[in-house]
Amino acid sequence: MSSIHEIDNRIRQLTGEHIESRPFVCSGSPIGCAVAEIGINPGTPTPFWPHWSLANGFDKPGWLADYLSRHGKFGPTRRNIDLFSESLYPVRCIELNLYDRFSPRAADLSRDLKRTDVLDYMLEAVRPRLILVHGDDPAEYLSQLFGTRLIKDRFTPVRYRGVQLDVLQAKSHFMKVSKDYVRQLASTFVQRAQAEA
Repeated sequence: MSSIHEIDNRIRQLTGEHIESRPFVCSGSPIGCAVAEIGINPGTPTPFWPHWSLANGFDKPGWLADYLSRHGKFGPTRRNIDLFSESLYPVRCIELNLYDRFSPRAADLSRDLKRTDVLDYMLEAVRPRLILVHGDDPAEYLSQLFGTRLIKDRFTPVRYRGVQLDVLQAKSHFMKVSKDYVRQLASTFVQRAQAEA
């Protein structure tokens, strides 16, 4: 597992500290996040860098306040991601994306911005034991990365860089699922995390 300084150095290198790059979202340090939630790419341009520091990690409450001041409300995807993270307590979650750059639609990203190097690095640096993936493109990428076909709504055990992981593909993108489904998913993840602890 990497140190906070190594993570800081590497994400700055990989992203060039671009204002529209969001390497991850979590509360505090990414180190120690047992669960990773993986979507396709940031759908809003709320900047990452003003809310990131070596001393405190990522200031998620400050970032969410910034998000609201810019957009006025949370969209369904953001609402469900936050509900999932909050419902995992005390298990910690890191939000990752297949692509780190903002675009309202992933299809609008240019080919050179459809890079997975930030995701690849963060999975190796943080080493979450449980992964929730939603959306067909991220699920397809992880299936290739792990060499195992993922099954919707069921944990699939995989080995990645010598570490045993359990990966669950949600039944649909988080834009399209209910709050009850998200709470149920979180409960399943908490049970699995506690069983592995």
